[in-house]
Amino acid sequence: MAIESDLKLRCSLIDYLRNTSKQKKSSSLLKRLGCGLLKRSKKQASSSAPMDFSDKSLDAVMADKTSSNSDVAVGSDQMMLEVITLQELAGNWTVSSRLTGFLKISNEQLKSKEIIADGTVLLTLAVIAWLRKHYGHRQDEWEIIETKAVMWLGQQGLQRPVEELITLVTEKMLTA
Repeated sequence: MAIESDLKLRCSLIDYLRNTSKQKKSSSLLKRLGCGLLKRSKKQASSSAPMDFSDKSLDAVMADKTSSNSDVAVGSDQMMLEVITLQELAGNWTVSSRLTGFLKISNEQLKSKEIIADGTVLLTLAVIAWLRKHYGHRQDEWEIIETKAVMWLGQQGLQRPVEELITLVTEKMLTA
């Protein structure tokens, strides 16, 4: 059930990206998220026909998450995609050396209780802030991901508004 929801979300994102005016910029993102869905025509995308996953299995897409991040530049399609694909089904991001490496956040920063005590909440806030800071010009490509994360944050019983926390994270953690 959880994998099915994740696939539905990814497919919705793919269909949205396919219909945006940034077709060229989105094509590598679509290829990575698509699991072979690029073969679907617009007519197929709007129909309820089963999707063709023949190009790349879900396991192959998930295996791509383990590639090295040392040669990925901030601002690149690949880095944005790598960070997006690390999102959990619930909408949050969990602490991993891979993700903290992309965001350039130390474990000490995550353990600091200055902004918020929960590391998962703090990291999720950091990812949203990072996407806004480095990929704000491409928000139409990740806004569904952000919405899911903000919904998850709303369920965490935070003492401050999410937007205020994102601003704090941007100011205190994302200096580079």
